[in-house]
Amino acid sequence: MRAIFAVVTTVLAAVSLSGCGGDTTTVAPSPPAPAGKSIVDTASDTADLSTLVGLLGNASLVEALSGPGPMTVFAPTNEAFALLAALPTGDDLKNVLLYHVVNDVAALSTDLTPEENLATLFAGHNLTVDLSVPGNVTIVAAGDSALVITPNVVCTNGVVHIINAVLLPTAGPGPVVTTTAAPVVSSTPAPAPVVTTTAAPVVTTTAAPVVTSTAAPVVSTTVAPVVTTTSAEIQII
Repeated sequence: MRAIFAVVTTVLAAVSLSGCGGDTTTVAPSPPAPAGKSIVDTASDTADLSTLVGLLGNASLVEALSGPGPMTVFAPTNEAFALLAALPTGDDLKNVLLYHVVNDVAALSTDLTPEENLATLFAGHNLTVDLSVPGNVTIVAAGDSALVITPNVVCTNGVVHIINAVLLPTAGPGPVVTTTAAPVVSSTPAPAPVVTTTAAPVVTTTAAPVVTSTAAPVVSTTVAPVVTTTSAEIQII
């Protein structure tokens, strides 16, 4: 019995010694995070920002927004651009797009503060943050405002916030979108036709002269007394 116990003890000891060697367990490293996308790449992969991407190309701003940043971009949807009376062109287009970019900061929605002024790449034209409605972030421009509908799209060179309207500056160099007001139609009321009514001729009827008939004077005739004479001679005695 003692011999069996000794054998078992020896085996267990050998196993224990073999597990206490100097080797250590190495944890496999996590796979590297997939490479992020730039602001332009993110917009290009977002169907609802296709109009913005096209306009960035027209304004030669693709390279600028693909730079190292950091930048905060307020990106209008396709529907937002469709609501404009006319799309700006040339320098006006470039200024509009630069008005949506805040340079040198990648600001999440939680980083924004009430009434904060955001200096845009359109020099001299700022945006203002409105947080007066709980849970909403509204960006106020000189001429209008836009609601952030998809916040905090993090990119390699900044942050994109998708908005529901195009931000338009109204003062300063290069007025942006020129909307032609519908012509005012001045309708001069036609003068009311003058109706000349000719009065019916007044017919003067002359009454027939009244003939006053004077009754003939009544002639009273006195009847002379009748003298009866006898033919016989009157004898004087």
